[in-house]
Amino acid sequence: MKNHSGKIIITGLKTLSLVMLVALALASCKKGDSRSHGVNLMEESELLAIYDRDGYDEVYIVSPKGDDVAHYVLVEEEDSIPAGLEDDVVVIRVPLTGLVIDSEIYASALEELGKTGSIKGMFDASYVTSAAIQQRLKNGEIQDVGQPASPNTEKILKLQPDALVISYFDGMQTQAVDKLGIPVIKMFDLQETSPLGRAEWIRLIGKLVGASEKADRVYYDVKEKYNALLRENVAGEFRPKVLTETMYEGIWYVPGGNSYQARLIKDGGGNYFKSADGSSGSLNLTAEQVLMEGGDADIWLVRHYGDGNQLKAILEADPVYGEVKAYKDRNVYFSDTSKSGLFREFPFHPDRLLQDYRIIFSGDTTSALRYFEKLNLPAKRE
Repeated sequence: MKNHSGKIIITGLKTLSLVMLVALALASCKKGDSRSHGVNLMEESELLAIYDRDGYDEVYIVSPKGDDVAHYVLVEEEDSIPAGLEDDVVVIRVPLTGLVIDSEIYASALEELGKTGSIKGMFDASYVTSAAIQQRLKNGEIQDVGQPASPNTEKILKLQPDALVISYFDGMQTQAVDKLGIPVIKMFDLQETSPLGRAEWIRLIGKLVGASEKADRVYYDVKEKYNALLRENVAGEFRPKVLTETMYEGIWYVPGGNSYQARLIKDGGGNYFKSADGSSGSLNLTAEQVLMEGGDADIWLVRHYGDGNQLKAILEADPVYGEVKAYKDRNVYFSDTSKSGLFREFPFHPDRLLQDYRIIFSGDTTSALRYFEKLNLPAKRE
């Protein structure tokens, strides 16, 4: 709804009519940006800026090119709307208590913040691996609302959520959810170029659901642990060449060389095979391109939904995989994402994945891995 000044107001009360939130897009807001004055509370994020104003928070999200995407203020339910706001500002009444989310990543963050009860519905619920969230789905406390591209609109409208929280990427079509007339919060953390930059988005989630102090504690604990691991690096140590993922329907999808995932590999002591690439999104490569640039990789990291026997059968079935040096040398490490918890944990806890990488890349055979395990392959092929 709108107040007398015409400003758009998003309320946290399910009983009030909701208007669509101005689309958030890819972002890159840095401290000292001319868009705002004051001190940006965000320290590592390149895509998000939050300013502590007198009695409310002001949030900016912009694209990597510097384009304005979203500008809103978070106002407590009982507080007055600040005067003199710009025309593009979206006012969000916090805390939000009824959410439909599309990613277990955000469910995991809400669970850690003690706000699981705010989740009313989930997209792609069949991919949930958290036992706690699975139980809430089974009990009907959380509803499966289909997929973002083809949502179960009847279920969503019946839930009367305060907002939809979706993981957004550049060029993503959101008309199916936009037309519901419910605020769509498009999270752009996936486009961050540093692991800590992405992890810092939990601070925005905390502010949205009334758990700001706890979110700050989580983030600063992660930052301290991550930086402590970085300080352990030894100058001049061997950096093995690292290949990632496998083909899907003929395309080899890998992270761009300027992505936070590539940065994690670098920080872990590896030499990512696409490190020279300047993109932060996903790359769609052919097998020929991968073999040309990464076929000589010393280590191969694969995230696979299923156990090692399934993965081994997949690799053995396609001769392309047999050309990879790491395969021949039996240096393939995989994470069974149906059980490991990798996807739901590492975006806001990159220190945990960094620890695995340091163990793998250093050749440490005594330390326990959290997410990965070495694939049991036949003896080295000549």
